[in-house]
Amino acid sequence: LNVLLAEGERDMEMVSSLILQYERMLLGLTRNERDADTRKDFGTAMQELARVGIQLERDNIQSMFETGRISRQGMKEMKRDILFMEHDLREETS
Repeated sequence: LNVLLAEGERDMEMVSSLILQYERMLLGLTRNERDADTRKDFGTAMQELARVGIQLERDNIQSMFETGRISRQGMKEMKRDILFMEHDLREETS
């Protein structure tokens, strides 16, 4: 996300917001809060953040393909990698 932000991609506000959310969540985790509800909320928020990040990856891949920065084959390989990330995310939540 920091790379997208540095490159000045069109969704800079979204990327910036996601980075801030992630950093806030990490700060909460490092404080060793013992409240179970807080940890559950943190886990849920992290899962949602991961889903949004994956969608940003998809959008960026599509944009790169449409502008000719990557080939169709490159796009397919990147999308396959995203499917693996989604699978891992589902495994973690079940």
